[in-house]
Amino acid sequence: MGATGAGKSTFIKRVTGRSDIQIGHALTSETLECKAYSFREADTNFCLVDTPGFNDTYLDDAAILAQLAAFLESSYKAQVRLSAIVYLHPIASQRLEGSALNNLAMFRKLCGTDFYPNVILATSFWGVVDAETGRRREVELRENDEFWGAMIKRGSQIVRLPDDREGSVQLLARLAGKQRTALQIQRELVDQGLSIHNTAAGAGSKNVQALEALRKEFSDRLAALAALRDAEMQRREAEFAKLRAEQDEAFEAGLRKHREDMEAMKAKHEALLREQATKREKAMKEQEELLRKQRLETEKVRAQLERMAVEEAETVAVRVLAEKEQASKKQTLQVRHTREVQMNLIGGGGSSVYATIAVSPAE
Repeated sequence: MGATGAGKSTFIKRVTGRSDIQIGHALTSETLECKAYSFREADTNFCLVDTPGFNDTYLDDAAILAQLAAFLESSYKAQVRLSAIVYLHPIASQRLEGSALNNLAMFRKLCGTDFYPNVILATSFWGVVDAETGRRREVELRENDEFWGAMIKRGSQIVRLPDDREGSVQLLARLAGKQRTALQIQRELVDQGLSIHNTAAGAGSKNVQALEALRKEFSDRLAALAALRDAEMQRREAEFAKLRAEQDEAFEAGLRKHREDMEAMKAKHEALLREQATKREKAMKEQEELLRKQRLETEKVRAQLERMAVEEAETVAVRVLAEKEQASKKQTLQVRHTREVQMNLIGGGGSSVYATIAVSPAE
């Protein structure tokens, strides 16, 4: 919140990175209604609300208050609480006076003293003033109870608004940890059921009836927008439900097809296993039959070899026996012959001895 040209939209655009946020570069305001912008940073969801500035070009302060009241009333009824309000003031501006003081007074009544600890009083545009001038104005804002002093004494904080995104996000991160609470005007409108002109902030309005009419107008507009939003959400939910049903049906069909394919593959695999088992069993039987025949053939050959060995042994034995008999006969003949020779020698003289000696080597 803050006066027109204080840098509210610039700050929100900087931290959200939204390109659709219009920024005024003249004395006219680009923000004509309360707008919420959401973004996520460091696992924290932020929602920043840009508001029309006081001293607006097109809206008087009563209309702005009515619009703020309608927005705050609607959010409070929706159980939405604010973590903080950043109230911007350009440090280049001269001292607060006249309508600026009236608007600040209205802002204090809108918040209520219980909400002061959740108020950040931020000075902006330090780059357009020299440091000493800015410091002097900052001291005046801090120490003067008519300006920010009274709020600071009750817990509000004063900061210099960072001109970079990192510093701006760090500021918001500190605010996100604050205890959320209700503003005074929210309790007055909702809890106490007061009309806007009976609230502390609206009591000083010059045109009470117009103020109440504006609040009702903005409330009706918010209600209409909420109805449109609900209708759009219902439409999207119906589309989503239809899409989900189609996806579920497609998934189930795909799942059934997958199961059928798996069953067919399983049956084919089992048939192949049975076929392989049959072939393996047949091959084993054929192998066993072949081994049986080989064993029989081996036994037959072994028996034949044994029989041949026996026959060969018998043949050798007969031959050896025959040779022994022949040798024995020959030896007998030799002995007999020797005896005959000896007998002849005994009867016939030395020439016979020579003959015997000559015959022996020949034997």
